[in-house]
Amino acid sequence: MSKERQTTVKRRPGRFQDLLGLAASLSGREAVQLLAEAERRYQRDEIIIPVVGHFSAGKSTFVNTLLGEDVQDVGPQPTTGSFTEIRGGSPLSHELLSCARQVWAKIRAEFTRECSAGLDEEPGLLPTSLVRREYTSNPQWPRGLVLVDTPGLEAADKQYDAATWRYVENADACIYFITVTTPLTEADRQAIQQLAVMIPRILIVISKADMVDSGELQQVKHYVTETLAEWFGKAGTPPTVMAISCHQTAQTKERQADENSLAAWRVVTWIKEEVILRREQLRVNKLELDLHQAGKKIRDTLAARQQAEVNRCEAALAASIAKHEQAVREANRYRSMLAILDSRLVLLGRTRAQTLQADCHQSVDDILGSLKTWLSQEKVFDNQHLVAHVTHLLDTWVKDLYCRLAASLQAEALTLLKDFPCEVELPPVTIPDLNGRYKFPSDTPITVQTHTSGAPGALVGGLIGLALLGPLGAAIGALVGNSLASSERDWRSDLLKIVGGRLRSVTANLYNDLLQVVDNYIASVKSQIANVAAPVLAAETQTAEEVQAAQVELNRTKEYWMQKGAELNAAFNKAQALIHELHTSVQGGVIA
Repeated sequence: MSKERQTTVKRRPGRFQDLLGLAASLSGREAVQLLAEAERRYQRDEIIIPVVGHFSAGKSTFVNTLLGEDVQDVGPQPTTGSFTEIRGGSPLSHELLSCARQVWAKIRAEFTRECSAGLDEEPGLLPTSLVRREYTSNPQWPRGLVLVDTPGLEAADKQYDAATWRYVENADACIYFITVTTPLTEADRQAIQQLAVMIPRILIVISKADMVDSGELQQVKHYVTETLAEWFGKAGTPPTVMAISCHQTAQTKERQADENSLAAWRVVTWIKEEVILRREQLRVNKLELDLHQAGKKIRDTLAARQQAEVNRCEAALAASIAKHEQAVREANRYRSMLAILDSRLVLLGRTRAQTLQADCHQSVDDILGSLKTWLSQEKVFDNQHLVAHVTHLLDTWVKDLYCRLAASLQAEALTLLKDFPCEVELPPVTIPDLNGRYKFPSDTPITVQTHTSGAPGALVGGLIGLALLGPLGAAIGALVGNSLASSERDWRSDLLKIVGGRLRSVTANLYNDLLQVVDNYIASVKSQIANVAAPVLAAETQTAEEVQAAQVELNRTKEYWMQKGAELNAAFNKAQALIHELHTSVQGGVIA
């Protein structure tokens, strides 16, 4: 591309807004920074080319020869302790240009309300304490070229290595120095292959070429070229290989146009032809490399975030499933125990019904026994007194029966619940109000015969007297017969039968009430047990819902990250299309 055609190129900032937004949403700060720097580098006017290599590879000697003066220390041991930027022009011209750019950036920001100065200014790549600037007034120095002499790789201070690769990240091309005596070591292989993924154009310089004869030099160049082709394979274009000698003598210091100076300027010629004249194409290539690196960072960030989120959701789902399985086991255990308790309580009700019936019969007998003892002390029958006494015995017996029933129900319920896994507070036995509830029937007075009749005796006596003594004898015989036949009758046995019959009519209702008390108590115990078991049974349903919610969350998370992956592919494809458009525009001479 000619210089005239380069002047028609127009650049548009913000090409990767979709990728930037996606990287920002993923908290991928490194990817955001890579994209922002890629855009800034693409807009940059300066051409940055670092001179890289291991120490004592001839980098500083090359710079001194190129400038025609000893601006860098040289020697077999590491000597360069800073980064030297070689620029064309003068310090004053660069200062004026920097001020003009800052003023223009402020004016544009004021009118557009967007601070985009970062796309036009190249901030310092390193702290000023590590960077030294040298300026050359040589008119052949390409405009905008910044050649950077770097300390040797694998320096003792790791800060220098990191700073060197920082320059490489921002470079348009790179010059890598190796020596003719030790070409392409393992360290060189690692460094060159790392360079290849960061910048589109590399020049391999074989320094100290004067240390071997021409035939051996050709063998070294052939070996380096073949080895580079093997390293790069079909994946990319191997770097250009050039052999130079920049050994300085007293003569070369006085005369810059000698052979060594010309050898050094061959590198500048390569820069003009392979970098400056192809600047737009290289910038697009560099942008594409940066895009791939940023895309890899975003993909790695997305994959890490996706894996972390999916792992979190899967762990939550596994915990929910384990919790649900435990809840199911506990609920089934409770159901089994509830079924057993229910059957035992039903049996308790049936057994209690039978015993209550026997208790009622026995209690009537007990009352009649007490009444019989009491009647044996009574000489005269008194209906009112009798009813009062029987009523007292009935009340006492009913209260005692209810108390014994309540105590036995509580004791049996405690026995039934002793193996229940949770403590159950037993409800009290509800006893109805007994005041006047069970009355001895006294509306019909009790009537009994206390003496036997003498009429049959009087008749017999009268007949005998009549036969023996006549009418007077009949009268006397009737009186004697009546007296002899008439006697006091035992009315107590009749009374006990009457009282027993009436008591059994009372116990019929009492028995039904006692059964109702038993049924109510069993129902209240069941209700209490159900209340205690309810949270355990509810936990089964609740944990099942939690499992379902965790599964939904896992599915939603997977869908979300699948969508993010699709967004990344779409954004990356869009960026690739822009890169393709840039390649097409460069070939056509104009970048829109």
